[in-house]
Amino acid sequence: MLKEIQIWDCPFCGKNTVQILYFPKTARPEKTSWGGSRAWMKVSREQIVVQSGCSNCGKNVEEIEKELKK
Repeated sequence: MLKEIQIWDCPFCGKNTVQILYFPKTARPEKTSWGGSRAWMKVSREQIVVQSGCSNCGKNVEEIEKELKK
């Protein structure tokens, strides 16, 4: 699965200080026993993992995750 580390804006103070581990949405062909010769596409959903809190306003990882999931 592809992943990249990104720096996002804090949802509370707006400063560019929150480190995020980002897994984009991907699709890959997958053969199944019931699908015959046709390959089906398996799609994984986008995932975001907060790696650090905000150094500017002091919010921790849990608070930022909760705000981003709203």
